[in-house]
Amino acid sequence: MKLSIFKSTTKDGIFSTDKKYFPNLTHEEIKLLHEVTISKFLNKYNLKDKVLIINDKCLDKAKTITNKTTSNKSKILILKETIKDTIVGVETEDDPVIVATAKDEKNHQVAAISLLTLENLKNNLLTEIVDKMILETNKAPFEMTFYIGATPSQQYYEIDKSEIDNSIFNNAIIKKRKKYYLDIRLVIFNELQKEIVDPNMMYFDSTDTVESTDYFSKFNNNCGKNLICIKFIDD
Repeated sequence: MKLSIFKSTTKDGIFSTDKKYFPNLTHEEIKLLHEVTISKFLNKYNLKDKVLIINDKCLDKAKTITNKTTSNKSKILILKETIKDTIVGVETEDDPVIVATAKDEKNHQVAAISLLTLENLKNNLLTEIVDKMILETNKAPFEMTFYIGATPSQQYYEIDKSEIDNSIFNNAIIKKRKKYYLDIRLVIFNELQKEIVDPNMMYFDSTDTVESTDYFSKFNNNCGKNLICIKFIDD
């Protein structure tokens, strides 16, 4: 089995049920459109699997997916290669997706998947991911692999002054003309190093969501949500 990641583009539509993206539609119309948009995207890859969604509204503690799991409110989902016909889909605008992987004691692959919003980072999400992976696999952090998805570069990632009063942002902020810009990749790198993750096992997608026409981005006023799908498939 191998872990595959499928990324939507702006041409695939907006993956969200947030009314701000569809002000002229009813709640039921938005829900139906959301289901159709996901189905069309999966059809591109001949996928018919159940999709469990993570977005910035998911705030519950980490949850391990079983074959009976049908919905999600958790900010971290644990997906094992033994769970069939299941996809984790992360809805995101600029915030990077993170996927941690390792093999358990039975040599089965395990993945922890989440969304690295600023709020999640400030609330020690990376520590939660590492701790959960240790419990699920009995592996040390330096034996795990981490993929971090596309996100804006520092020159575009403007944050409010009220958001910078947090120790995790030390040395990752520059000030230009009374505005503050965050190097979120550096924040993630530093926090993972604190968890004793091997730097050589961190893989950062270098794509800039502001510059790429494939991604929605609030920083270039192309607002919407992409869908990043994670699934174990046969080799």
